[in-house]
Amino acid sequence: MDLAALAEEIEQPYRPVRLAAAGGFEAALFTCHDKHTWHRREPKHQILLVLEGVITVDGPGGRQVVNEGEIALIPGQVGHNLGAGMRSVVVVFHEAPTDIHANGHPLPPDAPRGEIRKVNVAADVHGQGLFSWLVLGTAGGCAVAATRLWGRSEPYVSPTGSLVLLVYRGVVDYATDTGTDDVAGSQMLVVPADSAVTLSSERGATVVAVVRDGMALPRPVAPDSAARDADSGKADT
Repeated sequence: MDLAALAEEIEQPYRPVRLAAAGGFEAALFTCHDKHTWHRREPKHQILLVLEGVITVDGPGGRQVVNEGEIALIPGQVGHNLGAGMRSVVVVFHEAPTDIHANGHPLPPDAPRGEIRKVNVAADVHGQGLFSWLVLGTAGGCAVAATRLWGRSEPYVSPTGSLVLLVYRGVVDYATDTGTDDVAGSQMLVVPADSAVTLSSERGATVVAVVRDGMALPRPVAPDSAARDADSGKADT
């Protein structure tokens, strides 16, 4: 799924286009521009990732300027205005809406919890080890985490729900039971539950992943396995 190409097709700003859903969460894409702002007060937590440009988030604690490669963490029931001084592209992760009622009446809204804050994904993951996942937040029972991939992962099977992988920078090759392909910067890969996938990157890639909260994330192949694969490749040649 090419998010940059999809963003080019969005004619109206601040109109999210749904990308994927897994369990209780959804991922959507929207654009911003400098002619309007967008007031929001969502019932549950939101996580905004700026793919291109710069946005502003005005909330009770003041203004946050969220640059490309940064994430804004917005607690539920916190009113805020989104704006941008230039055309910007944003991915939002949030809890899928529900129609749960108690005794025929809507449940009361949660009280606002916490303050709006931001995380520099591109910078912070470089301070972590390879395949060391930095948990950014949760939405809809799912965890949003980021890491720097380099080398190859062990085969990964998401035990509950899909694995959603967004490549922010670099190129990630992947192999499944149905074949091989790659995803590059501003592209998204959705791996269904119970499907095995192996990830690899020759030059390194910064990625954001979404899985059910508490579930394991892809990890690197063991050194002895990598050595055996290298020896096998030499023998084949």
